[in-house]
Amino acid sequence: MNLITRNGPSSKNTPTDTYDSLLLAIHTDYIAGVEMNLNMTKDGKIIVYQTDAIDNHPNYKISDLTYTELQKFNLGSKVKKHWIITLEDVLKLFETTTKMLVLNLNNHGENNSIFTKTIFNLIDQYPNDNIYIKSSCKEIVLDMKGTENKAKIGAVIMNTEPYFWDLNLDFYSVSIQHADINECSKYIKKQMNNNRYIMMGDIDSPNLYENVKSSLSNDIMDKSYIITSNVVSLAQEYYQN
Repeated sequence: MNLITRNGPSSKNTPTDTYDSLLLAIHTDYIAGVEMNLNMTKDGKIIVYQTDAIDNHPNYKISDLTYTELQKFNLGSKVKKHWIITLEDVLKLFETTTKMLVLNLNNHGENNSIFTKTIFNLIDQYPNDNIYIKSSCKEIVLDMKGTENKAKIGAVIMNTEPYFWDLNLDFYSVSIQHADINECSKYIKKQMNNNRYIMMGDIDSPNLYENVKSSLSNDIMDKSYIITSNVVSLAQEYYQN
């Protein structure tokens, strides 16, 4: 099983989306890679965080704050403090590993173009064969597809619309929570035959994994990358049995 941990694994004093979480993923053998969501601060810094809103601080949005202002938010605890990290921090860390780095680009509306351009400018400074960039936003995907870069370009499949499947991208990430896996199966098989990478997102339990496998096949699931928030549970179920 090819496991990709969403936002990085967590432990008692290590929350997801932090530097220590990335280190934990890099040094865990059964983890093939890490998926991280990217957002942009008011002053144009690309940071790693799941959403524009900050947990436990509903009145603050990343897009309304500078990176310096974000440093007052401790993502950890009083015992171990953790701060919001930048994409540049992540790219430097992944220079020395063969783990996959999967970057999900959130929709930034009228700022999509500058958002995408800033990300690719950073990636150019830290070239890596194992960077995968995806989005569910058509504008961002088309913008990325027209960019010359070593990163692999993909789309997040949220429904059965064939639009993204017809773009001849490097990979496709199917959201199990939103897309009809049975309707998507023909596209998945076709793209695998074309040597495209397939990622299955939102598979957070062994039961869900088995349900998806029953709709596809053992061969497809064995070749797919499984994106999960519960990487430990899946690893315990399938690596120990």
